[in-house]
Amino acid sequence: MNLLLLTAATCLALACAPPASAAFGSSDFPQVAPSSVGMEPEALQALVEVVDRMLAEDAFVGAELHVIQDRRTVLHQAFGLADREESRPVDVDSIYCIRSMTKPFVGTAIQMLLEEGALRLETKASEILPSWDTPATASVTIEQLLTHRTGLPFTTLRQPLHAYANLEAVAAEAAATKLLFPPGTDFQYSDAGSDTLGAIVTAITGKPVVDFLQERVLDPLGMTDSVTLLEPDHPALKRIPSAYSGTVGGWSRHWKPSDDPIFPLFLTSQSLYSTTSDYARFLALWMDGGRDLLSSDAVDRGLTPRSFLGQASGFQDQHYLYGQQWIVFAPSLEAPHTAFGHNGSDGTFAWAWPDRDLMVLFFTQTRGTTAGLELERAIDLLLLQGDLEGHREQLAAEAEAAAAFAPYEGLYWDEDNIRACYLVRAVDDRLTIDRPGSFSSELVATEVPGHFRMKAANRILEFEPPRNDASPAFLFPFSNRVERQTRHLPAADLPSLDSVIDDLHSAYGVEHMDQVGPIRMKGKIEVLAQGREGRVEMLFDARRSRMIAMMDDATEIVWITEDDRVFTQVNGAATTELKGSQREQALLSHPFRRLADWRNVYAHVEVLRKIEHQGNQRILVQTVSQEGSPSIKLVDPTTGLLMEDDRFEVLPMMGRIGVKVGYRDFRDVKGMKLPFLVRHEYSHQLIGEFRTVYESVETGMDAERSFQPPGMD
Repeated sequence: MNLLLLTAATCLALACAPPASAAFGSSDFPQVAPSSVGMEPEALQALVEVVDRMLAEDAFVGAELHVIQDRRTVLHQAFGLADREESRPVDVDSIYCIRSMTKPFVGTAIQMLLEEGALRLETKASEILPSWDTPATASVTIEQLLTHRTGLPFTTLRQPLHAYANLEAVAAEAAATKLLFPPGTDFQYSDAGSDTLGAIVTAITGKPVVDFLQERVLDPLGMTDSVTLLEPDHPALKRIPSAYSGTVGGWSRHWKPSDDPIFPLFLTSQSLYSTTSDYARFLALWMDGGRDLLSSDAVDRGLTPRSFLGQASGFQDQHYLYGQQWIVFAPSLEAPHTAFGHNGSDGTFAWAWPDRDLMVLFFTQTRGTTAGLELERAIDLLLLQGDLEGHREQLAAEAEAAAAFAPYEGLYWDEDNIRACYLVRAVDDRLTIDRPGSFSSELVATEVPGHFRMKAANRILEFEPPRNDASPAFLFPFSNRVERQTRHLPAADLPSLDSVIDDLHSAYGVEHMDQVGPIRMKGKIEVLAQGREGRVEMLFDARRSRMIAMMDDATEIVWITEDDRVFTQVNGAATTELKGSQREQALLSHPFRRLADWRNVYAHVEVLRKIEHQGNQRILVQTVSQEGSPSIKLVDPTTGLLMEDDRFEVLPMMGRIGVKVGYRDFRDVKGMKLPFLVRHEYSHQLIGEFRTVYESVETGMDAERSFQPPGMD
């Protein structure tokens, strides 16, 4: 990407920048005509159309787009809904939970302490926090914490947030966690590291980090609409959109302003609430070399690329890199940065180009959206390259390519993993790719026929030219190689679907279901990555169920009723009925529905192939649910038992996640075979693996009332 400015534009940017002695926050980035700062109105309108199209595709629930050139607002517009259930629209200057966009603030606080001599980059955290004086963490330095090179995992939180007295307790738990690698040898993005930096600020200054940030950063910058600790009666609540998570076409509200605050304490990794205007003030501080709050040396330290994040950005020739609590954009680690910013997992994004005096902020309240990554490509063509015609040509090429999906649809096998496959489908005029148990992404057509960009990862998939109207394979790029994934061709010696289902029913003793009546199984839940343990009770008969899960002091109950309605209750709150993909997900997890005649449960069922997996024979069966979610089931041909299920689950606040479910330790229960060990291995590193181990089983009880959710008697 060419980030050099024309001489006239450079002069204009310098002339419009506020003088160094001006008080920060005195300007609200006043609205001006785009042409007055050298920006094409047509380019901005095209950018709005991109966001409108994403909204129409349900890429997010609500959003706000803010473009600031030469400290003047040239575009500030809201899109969609702040609350879908209440049909409440998003207002301009709404206040958003910006999650990981909090990290640069604690990075700024640390830079201030470095400037004042209270810290050095080589200072060890253990010199400040006694809990860090362990054999594993004693050598971890401030610089390693700033750059996510400590060896800490993504998160180390093992308890509900209200169980932590303060940020120091969070840091102490991080220090007690096993490191992934020796400090300084590799990069691992870590909330735990950023929270530890917050605890260090408190220890050094003798005041809570929220007070330090308020007095030294937020107040001087005039960030009056930014909130650190959101109290239940805070006046900002009326300006905060409800929060959604899930996937395109399946967003679910997981928080609304009338609920308890998400954060009972301020985590310096993720707890700040802010507006696009306020965050722009913060970006401007770093664009201007620190002004009176930071030195230019501090800014250079913070924005120097240190680690490669493993993917290209939507900006031409620019990679995602990481500095000191900032995402930076550059062609390589050795090249100077051209832009910087950060994003947050609740769907917020911000970018700044110092040489252009340009800021773009795109805030949503939709956790799991990739809309910000998609917007990068449009920003690059329309605002950075100024190529409006190229943007139009790209849209036309994508539309033309999208009209010819048929040759690419189908099932493809992974060349390195015999049980893994890719399902490529056209869904609502979009081409998608699913790898059950792993990942899901939309495929966006490029100007090259047969070449599609994975929306979730910015990788280009190259489909081979069709033969007999079907592409025989596609090339899948990994970090250091390209794999050829071949189209599925049915084998001649496969068992029939009838025989697989008959063997399944015989193996599990399905014919005994109605005679046995209600079954109650009790056991424990082990969250291996976090070292946590809870309890579970599953009560079920042929159609109904009630599941109670207890972890720490949180309790969730899920009911499935006789008429296939699904209800949930958390911590004794009001009972909520689940709809859409979450309802279907709960229904498909019912122990007996999992063993029912799959032809009556799923929209599509097909026996795919026989394989040898880990020394065992398996039959792979593909199912596609009524809502369109695919899975691959691995059946033991000798016993007829379902052993594994590679699928997707929609999790609150996380969206659609791949999961591999394994069933083991089968025991006889009144003539039926039931698994007493169920293992879930999630593709998201924040979750990892957890196990349900059943320790007791009971039959013949009177459980009629237990199947009824509150208020359904």
